[in-house]
Amino acid sequence: LKTIPGLEYIIEENEVLRLGALTRLSDITQSDVVKTKYPLLAEAVATVGTPQIRNMATIAGSICQGLSCWYYRAYKNAYWCLYKRGKDCPAKERDNRWMFSIFGDAEGCYGTCQSDTSIALYALSARVKTTKRTIPIEEFFTTSAPGNVLESDEIITEIEVPSISADAKMKYLKLSVRKSIDPPLVSVACLLNVKDAKIVLGGVYLTPYRARYAEDVIRGKEIDERLAEEAGEAAVIGAVPLSMNAWKVQVTRVLVKRALLDLSSLSIPSFLIKFVDVINSKEVVP
Repeated sequence: LKTIPGLEYIIEENEVLRLGALTRLSDITQSDVVKTKYPLLAEAVATVGTPQIRNMATIAGSICQGLSCWYYRAYKNAYWCLYKRGKDCPAKERDNRWMFSIFGDAEGCYGTCQSDTSIALYALSARVKTTKRTIPIEEFFTTSAPGNVLESDEIITEIEVPSISADAKMKYLKLSVRKSIDPPLVSVACLLNVKDAKIVLGGVYLTPYRARYAEDVIRGKEIDERLAEEAGEAAVIGAVPLSMNAWKVQVTRVLVKRALLDLSSLSIPSFLIKFVDVINSKEVVP
């Protein structure tokens, strides 16, 4: 794909940010227009992998990446899981500490979306332009392999992000084992303006997960600590954790709360988010 010319660009025109499919993640993090007008995307992309990876990875590749699951990717197909059209998801009965769903299975699979870029673009209501059509990002991801609606003879040519209102505030936070390289165990993208709110979670379901109950709690209201805590509780309504990942429920609550407080006058510096502090419960992290 990299031999195809003209697919690497960052252009803002007609109130739309246009990102060529082959635009490198490092270029996005360094773009003044992205950092100034779409900081949620800049924050999320900056957390992807290492500088070396961001110098090679592309925006389209980032949202099309395969499922990150140690059973799906096991050496020599040691597990013939549901995502490979097998009979069952091994995570249901085996080790399910890290990259597994807390909102139930999707067609039997307990894997999770661990693409930082996808979570941010979902919150930004992006559109995926291909050689055949333009797809709202909400309709791009699927719960069956390969994880998106692209056809075999179709490729992404551009990502379009609509303009954001001047009063909008946005924040991306994630928890991972290591700050570099590792994908999110849990992540949250928040976008707020005077009348609306959008909260999208990563690392908790097979696709980006819209926390609609949490959005209802805060929509049109001024954020304070009590409201942020209520939104965190609402974000995990319906959670059904597996045998070893109940800790992710508490982490999700805390990340949603902290992201919202970061957008309020009661901001908590993001550097204070430490692994042990985030857990802050009776749960013992495996």
